[in-house]
Amino acid sequence: MDLLLAFILAMVLTMALIPPLMRRAGALHVLDDPGLRKVHDHPVPRVGGIAMAIGAAVPLLLWLPLDQVAVAWLAGALVVLLFGIWDDRVTLAPDIKFAGQVLAALIVVFAGGVEI
Repeated sequence: MDLLLAFILAMVLTMALIPPLMRRAGALHVLDDPGLRKVHDHPVPRVGGIAMAIGAAVPLLLWLPLDQVAVAWLAGALVVLLFGIWDDRVTLAPDIKFAGQVLAALIVVFAGGVEI
């Protein structure tokens, strides 16, 4: 039952956050402008990842026991989110995106005490 409630909360939060985030996309500088390789002819908000990250994190914070591994995982997810927002704002080079993913993985492995 708790898993179902967590899923419903994540879904409702994500859906509820998209409209206000879309309205603020210009102020947040997360718009995808039209271009030669784009199919849209007007700026499109890039806020779905932000809404999904918040929608997924809140149920985890409410139901997950916050041990060392969970905190490290959430910190790694935050790094991925921040690099994603940064990429939406300025279009990062692939090596910078990859560095963010490596940083997130290193946080999970070393701060979380994960062993492979």
